[in-house]
Amino acid sequence: MLLSFVLGLIFGSFFNSLIFRLERKESFIFSRSYCPYCKTTLKFLDLIPLFSFLFLKGKCRYCGKKISWRYFFGELITGILFLSFYIKFFNILPLFWQRLIFTIYWLGFLCFLFLLAYYDFRTQYVSLKILIAGYIFWLIFFGLKSYFRLNFLDFNFLETLDSIFNLKFSLKILFNLAFSLIFLIVAFYGGLGYGDVPTIFLIGLFLKPPELVFSIFLAGIFGTIISLPFLIFKKYTLKTRLPFLPFLFLGVWVTILFGNEISKILFNF
Repeated sequence: MLLSFVLGLIFGSFFNSLIFRLERKESFIFSRSYCPYCKTTLKFLDLIPLFSFLFLKGKCRYCGKKISWRYFFGELITGILFLSFYIKFFNILPLFWQRLIFTIYWLGFLCFLFLLAYYDFRTQYVSLKILIAGYIFWLIFFGLKSYFRLNFLDFNFLETLDSIFNLKFSLKILFNLAFSLIFLIVAFYGGLGYGDVPTIFLIGLFLKPPELVFSIFLAGIFGTIISLPFLIFKKYTLKTRLPFLPFLFLGVWVTILFGNEISKILFNF
């Protein structure tokens, strides 16, 4: 259990570095981490997830400038993400290799969505590179699922609703296209960013139609709850543009972990 949290922290540190370089259009492979203020190359002790930030009191060890809390919370969120997935799904399949593939598939999907949400939060844009990588990831597993018949990857996160709306793959794609078209129209009138539409389509490739709709429903609730205090205290106005993908990531995460329990409460199943 502790190992899953630590592994999540390591991935979180990697994601922080990746987003940092994507924002600045820098090479990720050939460059090392450095302080954005004094440009000093960071050493191992400066890069220990969570610990380095707390030990250095949120400041650069070399120039004393404050380090953004986003690095700390980026690592913490991925640590909690990995830990929660381990607790929920570790023993759900009988064989170790099945659990391993299941984890890579679904946790990989959540990681791609987290990266898209993180980049959207930072820039209010959707990273095309991350989005394309997410589609390639799905295509690889789609081929593996079809060839090796990995049916255990098609998990029902909303058992009752999924059984009612159990669509074949071709119908699922049609639903996904129609649903994405609706959001494209909403984006055209300024309700969403255009980058949100292909992201929603990507989510629909992984989730079943009821799970996709439920995730967007939860995203709307989370967005309202988080935005309301800012509206009340006039930090935001109704015209303030907020990134949607962080709320959508949260909605998908909660659907995957607690979708069955929440749907039973809401729909009395």
